[in-house]
Amino acid sequence: MRKKTTKTQRAGKGNKPLTLLVITTHNLYTENGIRSQIGGKTRALEKQGVRVFFFCTRFGGVIPAMRKQAPGRVIGAGATEQWLRQSPRLLHKLTAALATTKPDWVLVSGVWLCLWGDRLGRIIKNSGARISFDMHGPVEEIAEYQRVGGSRWLAKLLALWLARAEHRFLARWTDLLETVSHNALGYLRKHRAGFKGKVCLVHCGFDKALSEQQHARYRKQWQKRLGLDETRSAVVFAGTLSGWQNKPALFAFARKHEETRVFFFVPPRHHAEIRALELSHARADFLPSEQLQQALCAFDYGLMTRQDDGIANSFAFPLKVSEYANARLAILTTAHKASWRRGLLAKACLDLASFDAHTKVPARLSQRALQTLTFDHMVVDLIACYRVHA
Repeated sequence: MRKKTTKTQRAGKGNKPLTLLVITTHNLYTENGIRSQIGGKTRALEKQGVRVFFFCTRFGGVIPAMRKQAPGRVIGAGATEQWLRQSPRLLHKLTAALATTKPDWVLVSGVWLCLWGDRLGRIIKNSGARISFDMHGPVEEIAEYQRVGGSRWLAKLLALWLARAEHRFLARWTDLLETVSHNALGYLRKHRAGFKGKVCLVHCGFDKALSEQQHARYRKQWQKRLGLDETRSAVVFAGTLSGWQNKPALFAFARKHEETRVFFFVPPRHHAEIRALELSHARADFLPSEQLQQALCAFDYGLMTRQDDGIANSFAFPLKVSEYANARLAILTTAHKASWRRGLLAKACLDLASFDAHTKVPARLSQRALQTLTFDHMVVDLIACYRVHA
């Protein structure tokens, strides 16, 4: 039986710090996980007084050494395989985590969790918490499965199966939906009409906007370190060469512009792919996240080559877009329908096909404008939603 919370009890919660439990299938245990959207959002929430805990499931499970690297506090962990089998042991651990943390809200982030959404929804609601759903995670997760058993047809079936589970969880259990893009609103109206809850936009961002002085200092330092100079345009791609990247456009750009220095800051596993291009003006490298934001300042343009088709690319707000903007880069992109190509960031975007070495760099965004892209700014509306509906 579902435990009910009275309006009086909910009103009383406004006088104490909010507690959020995140149940997620995201990989929080690598450098990319720590600097991801969910990691940045966690840091911002904690700075503003929200207590954040994690309950993580990963295929193959989570080892203790990995848990130490996660943002926030990991209160429990298990294997996604256990969740798919509805393991009593994992369900007991999840119930215990809810009893220990006593969250006001539970954020569900991971499409696999929706497959047994009714069971999950009842467990959470019986704890007295309300449910928020992270649209960004499931959409990117579905997009990763471009082939299943070598078949695109099987991949589409899997995506359909997972999407139906997501729809059921949204319609039956979700009070608040968190998303990173305005385009998601159109997606909800078209594909998830059964969802009647509140929607809160929480874009990807960064921890702190660079000042003009910091940008100038980092630009000079890293231009010298990377062997760049002001007389030759420098373009950077930072990220992974994953399935949702438009790699043909990315590599075609590098081949075409021999007079431009092109750097690929990608994980070492992708370096051979860059070397295979055999371009003297292109270079593959890797930098840890604490150095990468500084190094980006040495460049003039940042590459963001995503496809216009596909569910992930239609309304995802790539973390890299905000980091490029913070480094005062012009963003060269093929994504014409992306929702971040409007408003403030539209001023920094250029179509990839229109670039040449003599293209004038658009006006760089000021520190004051960039303040609106920090995670601290992004979570203000989210915390207000949490308090109003807690």
